[in-house]
Amino acid sequence: MKTIKFLITAIVLLASVSGSPLQAQNVSYAGTSVANFLKIGIGARAAGMGEAYMTASRDAFSQFWNPGTISRVENMSLAFTSINWLVDTQVNYVGVVLPMTVGTFGVDVDYFGTGDIEETTVQEQDGTGRFFNASDMQVGVSYA
Repeated sequence: MKTIKFLITAIVLLASVSGSPLQAQNVSYAGTSVANFLKIGIGARAAGMGEAYMTASRDAFSQFWNPGTISRVENMSLAFTSINWLVDTQVNYVGVVLPMTVGTFGVDVDYFGTGDIEETTVQEQDGTGRFFNASDMQVGVSYA
């Protein structure tokens, strides 16, 4: 009976030691998250309200926060903003909302871009003289 308890205890200990903590070091999370630039809030009023803007919006910024609220926009609305973000990145947003007789139609574009980033390598840590950049864009169409 003691040998069975010892074997069970040994198996449990081996399974816990050789399990996920050691294997987690080999897991790559590259490519598991997309469009994180959409987490950057758009509009000064929304930022001033702590991004609690889901139902309060009545302008072209509504498309970013809650497209269903464009039905409250009574006149044509145009919104544009340019945000200088962290580490020389920039977010640009433009949106248009057009109320019509049978609903409200809207179009918006959200663009995120980095500035030029100098390439470095292990051998040339001060830079290779080559530059690259990265960008993301979303285009939305709304009807309410």
